[in-house]
Amino acid sequence: MRDDVAAVRAALLEIGITRVVSVTGEASEEERRAAVRALRKDGERRPKADVAVGTSAFGLGIDVPDVRAVVHACLPESIDRYYQEVGRAGRDGRTALGLLVTCPEDEKTALAVGTEILIGPDLARERWKALESAAQADGTDPRLLWVPLT
Repeated sequence: MRDDVAAVRAALLEIGITRVVSVTGEASEEERRAAVRALRKDGERRPKADVAVGTSAFGLGIDVPDVRAVVHACLPESIDRYYQEVGRAGRDGRTALGLLVTCPEDEKTALAVGTEILIGPDLARERWKALESAAQADGTDPRLLWVPLT
């Protein structure tokens, strides 16, 4: 999947779309923060990036309210996952687009990563408390908290 992210990013750059960030599950916490900062409008400053390319792991904890489109260049492993990921667009209440671009080979990948894992409410609550206690305030927006994904 990392190779796919790199290929999509390269294709975008090749056609002149240069304000692009990319994030995969292997990205460090600082790389994630930098990607989100690049996508966010800061006061009168417009975002430094217009496009983010990432694996499904990119969406974890990402809350950029004015996303206009989410394009899936592969088949998500479930309709629930697709719904969650496409829901990243239009959080500001304005019109947004969800587009799924897939090929037959994607089904094999989706099935391979789509193994259901349940953590249950007790473990989920424990993890939530750990995330909350590790959260750090962002220096640019006091409403924004950064949570280490380690």
